[in-house]
Amino acid sequence: MDIRNQLLTAGAVLALSLGPGLATAQSDTAGLDQSDQFIISSIASFGAVSFTTTVHDSSNNQQWSYNRSVTISGARTDPDACTIKFHFTELTPGHPTVDKDAGIPLRLTREVRVLTLDEEVDQINADSGHPTWLVNSQPEVYVVHVIRTDAKTNDLDFNDLGGAQRVAAAIRRAATLCGGGLG
Repeated sequence: MDIRNQLLTAGAVLALSLGPGLATAQSDTAGLDQSDQFIISSIASFGAVSFTTTVHDSSNNQQWSYNRSVTISGARTDPDACTIKFHFTELTPGHPTVDKDAGIPLRLTREVRVLTLDEEVDQINADSGHPTWLVNSQPEVYVVHVIRTDAKTNDLDFNDLGGAQRVAAAIRRAATLCGGGLG
């Protein structure tokens, strides 16, 4: 299967799994433009993921909170690179806005996990020398955590566990079709 067909298939798999009620019949031979449109509209249907995170430091009993909103938009495929690209915006009042283009290079995908945001941030805090900082996010947020062979990661946030699991499965399948190093 050539690279264009691999990405077309990967895009269709990803698009079809992004949400019930959004799927329309697509096949491995569906037009790339049609798959691109479907991926864009599927990701856009999830909208912004907004939450409040409370951090508790058990070493001194201090606590603080922050609000955050994460939006993924402009999803598109890059057939030559076998990559799902998108625009990422993260708004946290009182902090600089993160506003950038990003992507998941499917060939570099080594592992895909679904975990809660609390689990992910607790691990980040522990790894950065703050094992006593424990978080609680409301509403609960689920993270599709993509670990890459270039030691980088991609995270996609969802308010719905089922949606996160479907996207994770689709990324695994797409990465396999593009020659990713999933074990």
